Amino acid sequence: MDIFKTHFLPLISLNSLPGFPAAQEKIPGLGRHNLTICQPNETLVNNEKLARHLDFRKLAMLFTMLIPLEVTKVTVDKILLFGDSITELSYNQELSFNLSPALQHEYFRKLQVVARGFGGYTTEHGRHIVGPILDAEEAGGSAIRLMTIFFGTNDASVDAVTLERFIENLTFIAKLVAERGISLIIVGPALINEDGGITDKSTMRNLEYSNAACKVASELGVPFIDLWHAFLKSKGWVEGEPIPGKRGDHSGQDFDDLLSDGVHFTGKGYKIWYDLLLQTIRDKYPELGTENLPTTLPHISNVDNSNLPASLWQDVGAGQN
Repeated sequence: MDIFKTHFLPLISLNSLPGFPAAQEKIPGLGRHNLTICQPNETLVNNEKLARHLDFRKLAMLFTMLIPLEVTKVTVDKILLFGDSITELSYNQELSFNLSPALQHEYFRKLQVVARGFGGYTTEHGRHIVGPILDAEEAGGSAIRLMTIFFGTNDASVDAVTLERFIENLTFIAKLVAERGISLIIVGPALINEDGGITDKSTMRNLEYSNAACKVASELGVPFIDLWHAFLKSKGWVEGEPIPGKRGDHSGQDFDDLLSDGVHFTGKGYKIWYDLLLQTIRDKYPELGTENLPTTLPHISNVDNSNLPASLWQDVGAGQN
């Protein structure tokens, strides 16, 4: 209030300012009779009539809303993880390790990691929500640089989504993502620990859906992460041997250390996915390796505090932290 009363402030007709009508509505008590008092090149301190009639606090609010500030916009591009509850739980901090926070640490100040996982969802749900989700994630100006699609565990459940429909849905989702120019990785479902009392899912049915997801990825020319065989390899399994966790195979092993409830991953299970994801990025999308991406804003050692804000907005090359 004191600033407006003691400092000269040239004004133009407030009615001519863009956005004024909307701003006026948001400031109760700022009547229209106050708006015609101010003439071009007049100042508040010389306009006694204005000073008598106008609430200076409200005037300050008005100018905050109407006068554009010269601000440089900061946007951080994204890695988007899209899937069911296994993706949803990838931020669970109760586990000894988890994929999303580890991935965010790998890409800190480079890309932001966003997990959009939905418990119980299948590709049937996914095909309807993928477009709006992409729209929402890109609405602020950030680009999605990489996206994983990880469905199949719920699709493969008894009486859920047929294999043919799963292929159709997954193809639809993947094509929509690819059409937006987003780098894509498809992830197939892992095994089921049937010995844990799971009745509506089977490890061999998950293999069918994993193979189908692999086929979709191959046809679209995008990378595929095979968690079904990766989990087996972690047990030292060799083709032809009994499958751990498969009911009736009596392999002498289970997946209790990889699956918390027979379906969802433990920290060790997420670590397998994480390692394969980083390796796939390095092999198939080397330009998205963290060492090849610039940081968001320069390292503090490269900021000249005597030349702010200019030194904050300098270009930061890849490899600088």
